[in-house]
Amino acid sequence: MANFILQFAVKKLSKLDQKYSEELKDAKQKNFVTQHAAFRYLALDYGLNQVSIAGLNPDKEPSAKRLGELKKYVEANSIQYIYFEKNANDKFAKTLAKEAKVNVEVLNPLESLTKKELSEGGNYIKVMEQNLIALKKTTETEGNEIQAEDKSNEVKTVANGYFYDADVKNRSLSDYSGNWQSVYPLLEKGTLDQVFELKSKLNKEMSAADYKDYYTKGYKTDVDQILIDDKTMSFVKNGVKESYTYQYKGFKILNYSKGNRGVRYLFESNDPKAGEFKYVQFSDHNISPVKTSHFHIFHGGESQEKVLSELENWPTYYPKMLTGFEIAQEMIAH
Repeated sequence: MANFILQFAVKKLSKLDQKYSEELKDAKQKNFVTQHAAFRYLALDYGLNQVSIAGLNPDKEPSAKRLGELKKYVEANSIQYIYFEKNANDKFAKTLAKEAKVNVEVLNPLESLTKKELSEGGNYIKVMEQNLIALKKTTETEGNEIQAEDKSNEVKTVANGYFYDADVKNRSLSDYSGNWQSVYPLLEKGTLDQVFELKSKLNKEMSAADYKDYYTKGYKTDVDQILIDDKTMSFVKNGVKESYTYQYKGFKILNYSKGNRGVRYLFESNDPKAGEFKYVQFSDHNISPVKTSHFHIFHGGESQEKVLSELENWPTYYPKMLTGFEIAQEMIAH
């Protein structure tokens, strides 16, 4: 029975892939504009080019200045559609459509499905069929190549490791509170292979296998789960949980060979049993107080200086509530 279900699913996916290939191969317009870069993988697979717009937050309306910039961008590139995810703020989409005089359409990643939709039969196939219908509103209309916005003033962002020392602020353990899962088991199971395939398409100098080797070294850890609250961290290793109380010990700015920088936030436990978890450091591409969405963690029992010297192994954690597919999609989008 299981084999029959698997064969049926593979057949359905193959048919969907064939449909996408046939209906997009002769696209009159190969460029489509999205709220953020969540569909690069799809674009590469079917010969399209996703152009994402910087600085669009679907949860709030854009400023008057940003609307003015978008209007100029839409007019200069004769853009007819901008694609948002289904759960994007409806008021925001309507404001953009009115002010920038552009149509707003929906492209959905699978995780946008609600529990109600899933219970009513919503699935990957249906979502992707709906996405194809939406995409064709752009691909079946002739137009010039759509250029990405000039983001030269945004290249050196904090997330990319460019900031002033004065902008770095102290943070508390509560920024990392939650129940977190290691992504290393997902890498071992092949769940993240789609991420490495995408990276290899974007950067031809490395193959998907090269990327997987690189991230295997980076993600490798035997700590499968970490639970964090305002003062305590619990590490689950081989099914055994160790919990210790921590104090904040400041931050350290690291300078990298590429010219960018990073910040490690340091914590320390006075518990004599803490061992390899005595010194703990976080890096999450943020430099001031904010609730993190994922993080890299470093730990050791010798000294903070010793932990700071580790640059090749950076175990990475995402919320426990996310599925492997959702984590892979998050990585692809960012």
